[in-house]
Amino acid sequence: MAIFSSWNPKLPAKVTLWSKNFILNSWNSSHLNVPILTNAFQRQPQNVGYNDTTKSIHWDDPIEKNNLIGYTLYWCLKSSISTCNSSSWLSMQSYSLRGKQNHLEFASSLAGHNKAVEADYSDGISVGTTWILPASEDEDLNILAVITCYDMVIIAIFKVLIVIIFKKTKTPRSRYKQL
Repeated sequence: MAIFSSWNPKLPAKVTLWSKNFILNSWNSSHLNVPILTNAFQRQPQNVGYNDTTKSIHWDDPIEKNNLIGYTLYWCLKSSISTCNSSSWLSMQSYSLRGKQNHLEFASSLAGHNKAVEADYSDGISVGTTWILPASEDEDLNILAVITCYDMVIIAIFKVLIVIIFKKTKTPRSRYKQL
């Protein structure tokens, strides 16, 4: 997982990705070009909420509807930080919906989970993820947190990063014998 602390959504960026294991960094790297993200808020689902009585997440369409093809929902157990931390990524679940459906019902409660909705676009620029966070143990409400632009990019990059790291870590054993 990568965290960018001072992302400027008004400028394009180039991110270099490489894998690392307990022995060394990968010899190869990949470059990911990130476009200007100033319209990211317009691509976020609006009015995202969770109803524990119906065990469902609901939302309104984003402001930008051109090229909208569906939504991806994410959820993982509550952690001590605002979204799913690095140890939770392995237990993060997701579900993709295509079309105009604006809610999803679950078989069991997700009250103790962080939940997110992301709008998916045919142009591949899906940067607007909106999180619903469980309230503290003493409160009965859910707290809605809209992730800032640079955090949204992390989620988009994370999808690509998993594939790239997986490909880069397939290193021939002969490379390690030389060390």
